Amino acid sequence: MTNNNPVHEEQPLLIERRESQFDHDEDDDDNNNNNNNKQNQTKTQCYCFRRGRRKWLAAAVLNLFVAIVLALLVRRALKPSKDDDVGVIDIFHATEYRIPVEEGITLWCRTWGNVSAPAVLFVHGGPGGAVEDYHNGNQRFFEKSKLFVVEVDQRGTGRSQPNLRDDFGYRTLYQNISIETISNDYEIVREFLNIDQWVVWGGSYGSTIGIDYAMRYPKSTLALILRGVYLNTITEMDEVYSQNAFLDDPKKLSDFRQLYGFAVQHASIEGRELDSNDSFGLTKEYEKMIDNGNEMAVWQWFVFENNLMEEDPQNLLDPNRIDESRLGEAQSTAFLRLDYGFTRHGRILATFSGELIICPILPYGFVKDCETMFAPHKMLNTWSLRCAIPLGPHQYTIDSLNLATKIQIP
Repeated sequence: MTNNNPVHEEQPLLIERRESQFDHDEDDDDNNNNNNNKQNQTKTQCYCFRRGRRKWLAAAVLNLFVAIVLALLVRRALKPSKDDDVGVIDIFHATEYRIPVEEGITLWCRTWGNVSAPAVLFVHGGPGGAVEDYHNGNQRFFEKSKLFVVEVDQRGTGRSQPNLRDDFGYRTLYQNISIETISNDYEIVREFLNIDQWVVWGGSYGSTIGIDYAMRYPKSTLALILRGVYLNTITEMDEVYSQNAFLDDPKKLSDFRQLYGFAVQHASIEGRELDSNDSFGLTKEYEKMIDNGNEMAVWQWFVFENNLMEEDPQNLLDPNRIDESRLGEAQSTAFLRLDYGFTRHGRILATFSGELIICPILPYGFVKDCETMFAPHKMLNTWSLRCAIPLGPHQYTIDSLNLATKIQIP
């Protein structure tokens, strides 16, 4: 008989092992559950953190947006009415025009300011100057919200075409122009821009042209504003182009002798003598040289005038060495000043004395006194104008750069 007791004795051990394995499995499940719970808890915490951060960022963006809106509203509330800015153009965004005045000749013109405001014509100096020579400085003179500004390069200068700054050979086109020609050109510009009346503002030689224009076209002239009044008289010429004017100033006397000496050399070749105190004879001599294309004569004349007015020693020019970068400006200024500014069509008060007396009364006249080397008799000139031109009862002497704040133009 077979003995089965050993088998029966081993079965409880197997069961115990299985139970032990089951206990281990349960422990592992518990551990896994705990780990899963911890992971879920961590995920929940991360989700809450990210959700909180998004809420914070959204709140920050919203607060920033609200702050910007409030700042804009406050700025708008403190700023003057925008009605004044409608149609206002600053000088850097001016509208430019090319206006034909004669066959083959066009004027460069630009407008800026308030299109609904009174128009003001800026007459630049010279002759031979240009708008670009003022380096946009007119924005200091004219308030853009209260005036409509018209700036024009006179024929032969600046960006008008053809011009002497580009090619001195064009001088043959301008040998017979006069101050009347320039005034007529401005009237063509006024009609082109469809302006009924405008304020005429001129300084230095621009004041000379301004007076001439106002006399010829009084119905087009709302007001006449003059700065650094220059009347192109013999007395004024003697103050600048004669030796006696500089006897008390060694530096300027030396500059004049340089100018005079160059003319003497040219005159002596042709057997002529020059008086150092004959301003008309000196200018006439330079006119001949420049008409013949003498480049050094152009430079001598330009340097003398530049150094006479220049206040910064670093900007003084050398009369014996031509600066090619300034030669174009020199050609325009020297030729036009001598050709029609001084020797042919000047003497505005003498020439138009009769017309000044019978000139229709302008509704407003303004004179700004400003003494310079080229307008040395400011009080005499102002007095002469007030005696000669019937400007009506409204005459003012003003000193403000910002005209619109001082002058009430109806």
